[in-house]
Amino acid sequence: MKGNQLFRPMFMLGVILMALVVFSYLLIPGWQSSVPHLLLLLVMGLIGLSAAVYDLQRLFQEIKNSNRKH
Repeated sequence: MKGNQLFRPMFMLGVILMALVVFSYLLIPGWQSSVPHLLLLLVMGLIGLSAAVYDLQRLFQEIKNSNRKH
């Protein structure tokens, strides 16, 4: 391992996906009352959240491991 990465692709994709969910909910009024669309937004939001959390956990683990080496 070369060191801690500053660019975290899974975290960025998760944040973008969660922002897309929020903007879709707020800007497309038809999606606010449709159950299938709400379920789609919920699933997309959970996927985005899990991607962001997963990458943050990997970052903290890398930091923890690099502190042990020094």
